[in-house]
Amino acid sequence: MKSFASFFKHADLDTDTILYFNPTISDKLIFYSIAWILTPDNIPNLFESAFMTYLQFHKPHYLSDEGQKFIANNFAVTIVGQVKSLSKKDYFELYQAHF
Repeated sequence: MKSFASFFKHADLDTDTILYFNPTISDKLIFYSIAWILTPDNIPNLFESAFMTYLQFHKPHYLSDEGQKFIANNFAVTIVGQVKSLSKKDYFELYQAHF
């Protein structure tokens, strides 16, 4: 992680350097960063909440066994399928309209 921070911090000094980055790390980093700051006094904003719920449906393996059971027990299979079929943009627009 430090190498990425250093790359962005000093990019203007070494313009020929190339950063090879696995994009799946971004989802995990954002997911765990949001999860880490959640407390009873710090509720997620619209963007954080939308991102977290999007990943809960699209990347259930990020969740604990308890989290996966919660999704399975509280959402019909058809709803999960419909949510999974939405692009990130469409999901966010739908989420924003209803929450």
